[in-house]
Amino acid sequence: MSYLSIETVTASLNDANWAANGDGHLSVMLANAWLSSKSLPNFEIVPTDVLMAGALIAQSIAKGEM
Repeated sequence: MSYLSIETVTASLNDANWAANGDGHLSVMLANAWLSSKSLPNFEIVPTDVLMAGALIAQSIAKGEM
């Protein structure tokens, strides 16, 4: 399941340049993989806190922190 997209990360962080120093698409893909490994339920609508957690993970990946 894909929890995040470039658009949801941008909206969650309220920052269009969150991936300025990294690959946004790769960061989102890896954040989705990380979230999927956590055995979360298949949400019909992904909760805001899950989106924010994923967005922060994607941002950390883009910055090279993870």
